[in-house]
Amino acid sequence: MLVKRQFFAILLLTLAFAMSGCGRNAGVVGPGRPVSAYIGEYVSKIEIAHSAGGTESKWTAAGAEVDSLRSWASGLKYDILDVEEGQTPGDRDGGEVYSFALTEGEYPGFSYVIDGSDSYLLIEGHWYTVSNPSRPPCAEQDENGAAEPYSVQGTVFTYNGVVYDLTEQSAAVNAIMDVRQAGDYLVIDGHVGPQNGVYCIFDTKTESFVKTIAGANLVWRGDDLSTAVYCFWSDVLDYDGNVLMQCDLADGEYIYDLSFSEDGQAILITIVSNDGAERTETYKLV
Repeated sequence: MLVKRQFFAILLLTLAFAMSGCGRNAGVVGPGRPVSAYIGEYVSKIEIAHSAGGTESKWTAAGAEVDSLRSWASGLKYDILDVEEGQTPGDRDGGEVYSFALTEGEYPGFSYVIDGSDSYLLIEGHWYTVSNPSRPPCAEQDENGAAEPYSVQGTVFTYNGVVYDLTEQSAAVNAIMDVRQAGDYLVIDGHVGPQNGVYCIFDTKTESFVKTIAGANLVWRGDDLSTAVYCFWSDVLDYDGNVLMQCDLADGEYIYDLSFSEDGQAILITIVSNDGAERTETYKLV
């Protein structure tokens, strides 16, 4: 949690520095609006930093990947996020960040923040909420510098050159929000609505989908997907769909996060209310 908070702090300071000088003109952005997620035609490479799960990776996008990012950014729809100080997406634990630094031209870049089923843009110090969220179409590299064998764009997941549309697994999916690996499986997080989504489980050995789960906050221990738990509204369920616990939620409360205790013997259930109050319940596995 601390690592994520530190990353957001560094991100904000970096953008503030970029806006305050550095040979750039504040406010020089794409055509027709004062602030935008804009990748000009003159941009040939993009420095990308990705932060998630307490870790950060960096790589450089070029060629067709820049073209895909340019098209993706121009298609985003977003509105200014009117929130009080201390209540921005960067002030809450968790989340995932893609930071796009443009070293060519006058426009410094922007960041795309994924927080559960919600997505935000951070552009020149201003926060925006995205109404048509989708994961950036960029191929993160592994520790050896090789691109991962999959990519996503919109509702389309491509693995080893074969294209799969997640709407064939669930017609309600309108965007792919994340892809995580658990042993031989990939867990593809499909966006549906603000509270629940769809997790499509892809077997990398057979290169086929083996399971679809409707819910939120899917988490597991190590690489063993059979240990997974998730929530659906007020219920906490195991990987097979058995209800482990039903939380007593007051009006305006929802399950924000699930995690395992350090010894792996309990599930920690973080419950948040619309007014920002937070509490934790515990379910013992043994």
